[in-house]
Amino acid sequence: MKNVLIAIFSLMLSQAYAQTDILKAGGEKVSTAVHLKATSVLDYPSISPLTSVTLTLTVTGATTQDVATVQPVSGVASNMVVTAWVSGPDTVTVSMANLNAIAIDLPSQTFNVIVTKY
Repeated sequence: MKNVLIAIFSLMLSQAYAQTDILKAGGEKVSTAVHLKATSVLDYPSISPLTSVTLTLTVTGATTQDVATVQPVSGVASNMVVTAWVSGPDTVTVSMANLNAIAIDLPSQTFNVIVTKY
């Protein structure tokens, strides 16, 4: 196969920016993905059962065509789901959903967000 992905090479250019070259057989570069990183402390209010709450944070350079991923540094409580997306220029929305039958009031948490630009 001509377009088989055989290697991914990442280069950390700074703490908040990285670049990944995606190569195919023979070492030809297929594309370059740029990764923007932000770390932020988010303090969600009490979340009612079976609902979600969103908060936003700034990731400079993010656009709505990019892909956002989120990872809480300390994990999340049982039956809680966290997702992220780029909701506007330089803005990532992080949603916390409570799938429990009771309200949950989480402590402030540190979240790592990575925005990938293709």
